[in-house]
Amino acid sequence: MGTSDWQSLPYDRVASVAMKTYKEIFSNHDEEREKTKIAAGALLPHWIIRDLEGRDGGQVAKLQWKRMVDDLKKKWSLTNCIAISDVSGSMAGEPLEVYVALGLLLSELSQEPWKRKMITFSNNPELHFFKGKDLRSKTSFVKRIAWGKNTDFQKVFDFILKVVVDGRLKQEDMIKRGFVFSDMEFDQTSCSLKEWLGNGL
Repeated sequence: MGTSDWQSLPYDRVASVAMKTYKEIFSNHDEEREKTKIAAGALLPHWIIRDLEGRDGGQVAKLQWKRMVDDLKKKWSLTNCIAISDVSGSMAGEPLEVYVALGLLLSELSQEPWKRKMITFSNNPELHFFKGKDLRSKTSFVKRIAWGKNTDFQKVFDFILKVVVDGRLKQEDMIKRGFVFSDMEFDQTSCSLKEWLGNGL
């Protein structure tokens, strides 16, 4: 950078945080080559989503997101898993950014029939398919999901059971693990462990 030798910069070896800091400089001097490979290892998912509103039109953020997804897919994939995100009134600001990013990330790592899907819950849980042709439109879709006032976690399990029954899913396709993103301000779901055990859960 000091010698303005932009063509020799190995962008795939530039630390992700440094790329986040200097992305506008790189774009101004070497835009085409900068788009080839970008690291994302040290960034949190919601940091990347936040940068979609950057002055570069979110181009670096999109590449960092793709790199993050590709790197994680090489390490592991999620089978029969789904994101369960709290959309009650208390989830605003940074918690909203985190749940959008992690929900989208998990949906991209998941396998069918849960790929590109997530469950939102407040007073009425809903199953959503991520709509949108790119990262920006997908995150915008999630942010537009209807919000509720309270957090009825018990209804999430009732809803999952309904999805399984209505869809006539095979046992191997049923949800085995749900990743819950919430500020933990749940309504009461069960007054005691004995009640849960008594219901065979």
